[in-house]
Amino acid sequence: MFSLDCPGVWEYIQSVRDEVHDLEQRVQQAKDNVTKINKIMEGWVLPLFERKENKKVRNRKEFFAKFHGI
Repeated sequence: MFSLDCPGVWEYIQSVRDEVHDLEQRVQQAKDNVTKINKIMEGWVLPLFERKENKKVRNRKEFFAKFHGI
């Protein structure tokens, strides 16, 4: 049985508390990073590539050459 009178229990509680605190800081940093990424991406209003409706690419080499002006 585990009780508060067991030897070393307070050290164990302290170490678990420290680990939980460290985890909380890492999770908060990850959330902050996602927020920063979302703010950066808000500036990307237009897509990089647009597909014309009902138009399929039949020859990829030809499309690549035409697209890149080769």
